[in-house]
Amino acid sequence: MPVFEIEISGRHTEILADSGASVNILPEQVYSALPTQPALEPCMNRIFPFSSSQPLEVVGKLQAKVQYKDTSRIVSFVVVKTTEIPIIGWNTCQALGLLEAVNKLQKEDITDEFSDVFSGLGKLQDHKVKLHIDETIQSVAQKYRRIPFHIRKQLDKHLDKEEEMGVIEKATGPTFWVSPLVIVPKPKNPDEIRVCVDMRAPNTAIRRERHSTPTLNELSTTLADAKYFSKLDLNQGYHQLELNEESRYITTFATHRGLYRYKRLNFGINSAAEIFQEVIRQTLNGLSVVINVSDDILVYGKSKEVHSQNLRKVLERLRSKNLTVHSTKRNVNL
Repeated sequence: MPVFEIEISGRHTEILADSGASVNILPEQVYSALPTQPALEPCMNRIFPFSSSQPLEVVGKLQAKVQYKDTSRIVSFVVVKTTEIPIIGWNTCQALGLLEAVNKLQKEDITDEFSDVFSGLGKLQDHKVKLHIDETIQSVAQKYRRIPFHIRKQLDKHLDKEEEMGVIEKATGPTFWVSPLVIVPKPKNPDEIRVCVDMRAPNTAIRRERHSTPTLNELSTTLADAKYFSKLDLNQGYHQLELNEESRYITTFATHRGLYRYKRLNFGINSAAEIFQEVIRQTLNGLSVVINVSDDILVYGKSKEVHSQNLRKVLERLRSKNLTVHSTKRNVNL
């Protein structure tokens, strides 16, 4: 993610241009230093930093005049309590001319050449995730939470698809850990549902792994000289990592169709983000032209030609490891 110097309400400040960000973020300390402070309005948005389940503390939202070279715009910001630098999202980046739109023809060429990488759900080769489970913790088989009849058809479709893809399997035999489902409508499509397992009880027995994730300041330093970028989003990232057989029992969950358990790493496991970050880092090890932050893979280069070469190397590595990228959540810049 490239760093630019822009002017916000008359103050020059460095910002991080993030094509994956849906909102513009302004740290409170930067807001406080503005010579002219726009009025703050209440904001109910929940903002989550990358690789974290804890939302940032939101102070409010505002609109401010932003200028980059000869281009100025009135931009909306969410003000948060953080010490990181401001973040400008994709729409604002385009409006200010910070990031250019992709070359469509070359983009289609690369996605056609690596069509297998841009389709389907992959499974990382030669690796299975082991959860470190404290067997001294008393197991909990929680009661089945009734699934409302009006969403059972949607849940059936979800379970069938996950089972067909090898993400879940029916649980048989003695079951000591059983967790309930949490089902909510998707914010942007209320006709679809988001299905999660309430892993709070099992997490008391899962020993958390600790792996570092690069900070925004580290990213800005690493990418200071880069001018061309592509961001790849691993398709259902966690589900591309297989759980070993001995770890699956603790993910068992109850449905109106009986018990299932996960064959792949699932959301809700307390150490899932750290495990995923470290496994993907190791998978890309040796490629000095790429950074991964959770399921986002950022490829960069100082020129178009170098960037294109780097992108090809990364896609070849993903192909060799049987990992796939979300076909509609990629920002390939060629």
